[in-house]
Amino acid sequence: MLLSLLGTSFQNALPSSPVGLDPMSLLDNKTPLGLGDQINYRVVEDGDDTVKLNVMESGDINVPYFGRVKAIGKTCQQLAMEIKPLLEKNLYHRATVLISIDQTRKVRGKIYLSGALNQIGPMDIPMDETFTLSKAILRAGGFAQGADRSNVRVERKTGEKPEDKQTFTMDMFKVMEGGESNLDMELEPGDLVTAPLMGSLGRVYVVGAVGRAGPIDITSGEKLTVSRAILAAGGFAPFANEGRVKVIRRLGDDPKTPRNSTSMSGPS
Repeated sequence: MLLSLLGTSFQNALPSSPVGLDPMSLLDNKTPLGLGDQINYRVVEDGDDTVKLNVMESGDINVPYFGRVKAIGKTCQQLAMEIKPLLEKNLYHRATVLISIDQTRKVRGKIYLSGALNQIGPMDIPMDETFTLSKAILRAGGFAQGADRSNVRVERKTGEKPEDKQTFTMDMFKVMEGGESNLDMELEPGDLVTAPLMGSLGRVYVVGAVGRAGPIDITSGEKLTVSRAILAAGGFAPFANEGRVKVIRRLGDDPKTPRNSTSMSGPS
């Protein structure tokens, strides 16, 4: 039988095939390899045992007897087809290259977290689940104080050059607070997730019967309402008249410009 010639390491990775069919045509041609992936590698003509190779931080694998070959973003079949002529040029008369993702490993590469998150650095992608941006943020302990949750960036490499990348901007406030899970994003090995800090658009001043009177920044990440401003100021002080909240707004830049005063029945 053909599979008995290929060794037991690939019996589960490759389906049975008729004698004479090129086993390389049966390799996975759907799943792209990512940083940190581990693969099973074997050249049939060697007669050697299967070896495990890792996709390194550079996106390469170190092919025995040859050297580094770019692997990131390629399927097992694409990578095998690329390695085959490289080996046959000087090392082999014929090389049947068999590659499969190591399914015994519990992780499928890594992502990288930076910015205003409670945990930054590399994070493993579990092998057996759909790993989304919201899951990564939760496993990182959530957003740090001052994070702009509406403008989380995901950078994804699309080629070998530093400029070969695609950037996605995700509104994770809508996903994680608004329940719009359809806006969530599945992450891939090598993705860089950055949660920026919110920029200031100006200030409001909360005075009167609140816990901490003073300025409150209006940030670019979230809408500041009266109720949020009061909460940011420590909430109402004891004996505050919560039914009479007044908003005073200047109508122009000149300090002498009249102010518009609006009374509210309560914060909103």
